Amino acid sequence: MPLLDLANELLAAVARFLDADGDIDSLVRCNRRLYHLLVADLYRHNAQHHEGSALRWAARHGRRETLERAIDTGVRLADFVLLPLAAEGGYLEMARLLLEQGGADVAVSDEGDWLPLGAAARQGHREVVELLMDAGADLETGYLGWTPLNVAANSGHVDVVRYLLDKGADMEHRSESGWTPLKSAACNGHTATVTLLLQRGADVRAAADRGWTALHSAANSGHGDIVQLLIDHGADPALPTMDGWTPLTLAADKGKTDAVRALLCKGADISLACGNGWTPLTLASDSGHVDIVKLLLEHGANVMSPCNHGWTPLSLAAGADRATVVKLLLEHGANIAATNDAGWSALLTAADRGHRDVVEALLAHGADVQAHTHSGWTALHAVAENGDLELAKLLLQAGANPMTGNRSGWTPFHIAAHNNRADLVQFFMGHPGTNFVQKDNNGRTAAFHAAMRNSVDVLDVMLSRDMNKSEVVDVEDDYGTAAIVAATRNGHAAVVRRLITVSNYDMASTDIFGRDLLYWAERSGNVDLLAIVKEHAAQKGYDSELPSETAGNPVRWVDDSCWCEVCTRCTVLGTTSWECPDCDEGCFLICAECYEFGKRCRDTTHDLVPHLCNRIE
Repeated sequence: MPLLDLANELLAAVARFLDADGDIDSLVRCNRRLYHLLVADLYRHNAQHHEGSALRWAARHGRRETLERAIDTGVRLADFVLLPLAAEGGYLEMARLLLEQGGADVAVSDEGDWLPLGAAARQGHREVVELLMDAGADLETGYLGWTPLNVAANSGHVDVVRYLLDKGADMEHRSESGWTPLKSAACNGHTATVTLLLQRGADVRAAADRGWTALHSAANSGHGDIVQLLIDHGADPALPTMDGWTPLTLAADKGKTDAVRALLCKGADISLACGNGWTPLTLASDSGHVDIVKLLLEHGANVMSPCNHGWTPLSLAAGADRATVVKLLLEHGANIAATNDAGWSALLTAADRGHRDVVEALLAHGADVQAHTHSGWTALHAVAENGDLELAKLLLQAGANPMTGNRSGWTPFHIAAHNNRADLVQFFMGHPGTNFVQKDNNGRTAAFHAAMRNSVDVLDVMLSRDMNKSEVVDVEDDYGTAAIVAATRNGHAAVVRRLITVSNYDMASTDIFGRDLLYWAERSGNVDLLAIVKEHAAQKGYDSELPSETAGNPVRWVDDSCWCEVCTRCTVLGTTSWECPDCDEGCFLICAECYEFGKRCRDTTHDLVPHLCNRIE
């Protein structure tokens, strides 16, 4: 029997076996008879089993006819939160239908906790706002304290703001985070709304969390016209936030030129600094806001005003790679030789961070290439550590000396070797003043540092020079250690293999601990190294009589977090060593074993403190 020959009761029974809205909808669409017979079942099924998804879709998209059909089929619209959706979309007639026929409650919020009035006000739907107000919506209730007036002001819907004010909305109401309607409008650049609120007497000094007023927000967001409006109505341009930020420092930091100009025109104090000592000029210089730097200088900003730790606008701009700002500050009389509290000049800072354009600009203005920090660190020291060959060439052309020692006696040549910068070592070797056997304060040469640090490439470069190689590699430090011993203690097999070919080190000699090279090779735990040293000892006819000791862990001395300045071995992670706060700027460490042997720093009167090495770099 054809389906449509069945009685209506049987067709309805068939429909009740369908679980999905789509299946029922397909059946309903077959012909008019099935539509009129089953459409009510479709709406009721959706309402009962799918939380009224069709109704919510209709409310969100303004499909009033869908809701009317749902009402006709007996669906209770009041069981679903539809009014906030219609209000947010601005569907006036649908909202009216929900209020008049659907039993909607103006005090029920949606899933996002938005009440109907707040949703309409946020989107600027004035007529819907009026309808909801007539239906008894509360003016002073909102999500997280954001009332309808707050959200309307935040979005700049001036007509809605005016209507709500006329209805008695509290324009000083604060959200849970302290935002007033005026602050919200000022932050988002809604000039007309700000003007209206000021005309109605809004408090320009009202502050939110952390002391931010409407003026702070306007300046931070760069709304110059609103900045002027607020100051004209009594806002204080010198008022700091709880963190010490003035409107001018905020605008300067964020690069808001219009706001800075407005504040300066209104007499903002150009010298007021943040709580951390940063002035508008230091902030703008560090951030590279050229136009603002110009404005501030034109209004008399002190080009040398330092922030905390003595950083000047010039040194900050140099460190942040702001070449244009650097040139501008120099043109306005910035002292190119000025340093921070640690002795870092603009040139040193720029070189340390690899900012070539800034270095060139500073050198062109006469920066002293040999200027150094309190610890004796020059621009070339910094470049040698970072491995910037092109910048090193630039500095040497300007007169930098690769053999200038810092307070620890380390030259750029030492540092390049220590950090395995083979290209820099080769470049420095071409300098007429380079001294291969110049020692640091511990009596160590560049070759010694390379050996200690497993820098085979550096040693290859050095030993490629036509010279007496043993005189270079066999120089002992102040603790009687030669490069080959330092490499062996640290388990550097490749370095030892290279040094054996040029060294005249006596295999029978012992160090300050009374130990020979075979002892350290065995103790390193590196089987390849031990084989190399044993073979060399056999060739020299030497057989050690010292007791052997195997560490059993060849990686133990490879980590480069900290090393002992006496024996040159990396200190054992997690074990206590000793530190001299005076020698080498507080970087002089002595491992526990050397300390037990009675070894100390260069000045035995210094007090040592425990040091725990627990980091891996």
